[in-house]
Amino acid sequence: MRDYATITWHHNDFSLRYMMHYTGGMKFTDGSSDLSCKAYVYCKVPGIFSHDVTVSYRLNRWNFDGGVNNILDKKPPFVPDGGTNTALAMYSDEIIGRYVFLQAGVQF
Repeated sequence: MRDYATITWHHNDFSLRYMMHYTGGMKFTDGSSDLSCKAYVYCKVPGIFSHDVTVSYRLNRWNFDGGVNNILDKKPPFVPDGGTNTALAMYSDEIIGRYVFLQAGVQF
């Protein structure tokens, strides 16, 4: 399960956006039933949260954005898969770690 919540504050040409992502945990199975945590070291993965902040400014037709994704540098949980040691389809946002971005755009 993946979900997110966003809140945005606007004031004149400025805006501030906060986004929280949630990726649900999972239990490992043997194909027919859940693995027992008493018998296996890797039996489940917890759910995780990550947080992003974006600041925007609008100047005439131009839009300027800057922000930080994965502010707390949340790492993806260990999922034994033999390749990347995590589930890329579920935790792709956390693979990169924290990063800063800047962008500019113009409306025609």
